[in-house]
Order: sequence, then structure tokens, then C-alpha cells
Amino acid sequence: MQKYILTGAIVNNNENKTAGSKAKDDIITILSKLEAPYKSIFFQIGSKKTTRIASLFKIVKQLKTIRQEDLIVYQYPFYSRFTENFILGQLKKKKCKKYIIIHDVESLRLHSDDKNFKDWEISFFNQFDGIISHNLEMTRWLTQNGIQTSVVNLELFDYIVSENEQLTEKKDLENKNLLSFAGNLGKSIFLTNLKLVDFKLELFGINPADSYDSNIIYKGSELPEELPLVLNGRFGIVWDGTSIDYCDGIMGEYLKYNNPHKASLYLAAGIPIITWSKSAIGMFITEKKLGFVVDSLVEIESLLSKMTEEEYKLIQNNVIDVSSKISSGYYVKRALENSIK
Repeated sequence: MQKYILTGAIVNNNENKTAGSKAKDDIITILSKLEAPYKSIFFQIGSKKTTRIASLFKIVKQLKTIRQEDLIVYQYPFYSRFTENFILGQLKKKKCKKYIIIHDVESLRLHSDDKNFKDWEISFFNQFDGIISHNLEMTRWLTQNGIQTSVVNLELFDYIVSENEQLTEKKDLENKNLLSFAGNLGKSIFLTNLKLVDFKLELFGINPADSYDSNIIYKGSELPEELPLVLNGRFGIVWDGTSIDYCDGIMGEYLKYNNPHKASLYLAAGIPIITWSKSAIGMFITEKKLGFVVDSLVEIESLLSKMTEEEYKLIQNNVIDVSSKISSGYYVKRALENSIK
């Protein structure tokens, strides 16, 4: 039996390169290094209809070696319903075992008001032998909306860093009033409304605003695998939307269901997390004592100013344990084992 990991991405014709995803790339790396390694099949999907149709011939060729006794792990989404339907049809002809790792439920995000898309997505998921969902909240939504196949919770996305070291050891206690935020700053409008008095916030990412509060410092952008090495905050912020008082908008609502890859970044860096009290990841942070949840970002300074070094060390020790797990692929390996058995 051969095991395969299937991944796809839209080709960016303007730059003649493929837009990648670290979460998907890390899963490929982790599964390819197992004792019984998975073979990676990567689909480059054209961004235009003509090139997308042309890519189908290559897909048939790439799937040619798959046999009925083989096992497939499919990384969803590919961002092309046409292509995903085609690939699933090819796999069904093979009659092999199929498992799907959900990176995003688009019915909860980009297509939250589209019933037809939700019906398609649920039907698509149901044609796999097993599903790996982000967490209990996402799984609950899936089952309430028609999922009938078995579902396993991932809990956290793993995060591979470029250097194999104990990152928490490098954290400087002189930075006890420094916080971190990393991501697409153009989508993080709340940062322009955030005011800090006794704390500073370092920002990493693309598309920064023209100006921020004087205590918010933009430090440029870094490669995802390098980011854990340069973050210096004592806490990392997981937040979305335009408001500092709650997470609003489509992406703010999505936090109630998803595991933000940003959370894995902070934990890989050995940094505890502060997130929204209504977020799904907040339940994991609270249960494992990996940081704090707040209703509003206004609460942060008061909360942290009352925290003792002993309390911080207890949290950081918990983070160290999780950091070693996500840098070794613990969560996806465990989820697949539980799904396939």
C-alpha cells in the first residue's frame, strides 16, 4: 500500500509562481518524513478557465499510479470547485480510502451567505472516509449541517521552524512589556484603533497602515519559517476585524470556529497567547493554560500588569510543552492515526 498526500494551489500567472500555504507545506513535510512516508502529489491549478481545463490532463496523469489498496490524504481547499469535483471523481474511480484535512470551511468564511455552496461543500466532505476538522466547535457545526462521515479534531496546526532549537530560551525578560502581532496587517484594521500606554506592540507582516499608535512598532515582514525566531513579545495577539472591543466581520465570526495558524506561530515561538473570549482557539488556550482570553483588547494592559513572574513562568512552561509538539508534527500525526484506525 502506498500513501499519498494531495495538495493544490492556484498558479499566479502575473508572477509566474504558485502561492503557497505554510500550513499545507508543513503537513507535506511532516507526512513525507514518517517511517512509512506519504508521497506528495501537488496540483498547480490555472487561475483562468482555459488553463484550468488544460490542467485536468496533467491531473489524470499525476493520479495514474494510485491503486485501490492505496490511502489518500486530501488537503482542502484547492479554491476551485470544478477541479475539486474532477479530482474527487478520479479518486472514486480508484475506490481507494480517502481522508480529508480541512484547512478552511469556506461556508463559514468566503461563502457564508451562499446556501448552494454550503450544500456542495457538505456533500463534498461526506464523500471521504474520514474528516480532520480544526476543533470541537467546527466539528459541531459540520455535524449540525449534515456531515455523516467520521470526524476527528486536529486541535492545533503544526508549525515547522527553520531552526531546531528551544525557542523559549531566547526570550528576554527585558521585553516584559512587549507584545507581538504577525499577519496580513491590511486585514487587521483593529490595529489602527488600538492605543497602548504602558505596553508596546511589535508588528510583522505585509500591507501595514500608514500610521499606528506611537507604542505600536512596525518591524517589516519575514518568511513564515523565520518568524518564530524574530518575535520577541511576551504574548502574541490573536484577533480579527475592525474593533478592539470584539472580533467583528466575516473573519471575526470565523474565529468562533477555526484554529488560526497565527496561534501555532506564537506557540512555535514559545510565546503565550491572548485572544478573544468567544474564539474557538480560546477554549484550547484556557484549557491548556497557554495564555488568556479577553472580551476586549482594552483589558490587556490591566490584566498583564497584575500578572506575577511566577504566573508567567507557569504559562510559559505549558507553552514549551506545546511548542515542542507542534514543531515535530504531533497534532497532524495523531489526528491521522485516530481517523484512519
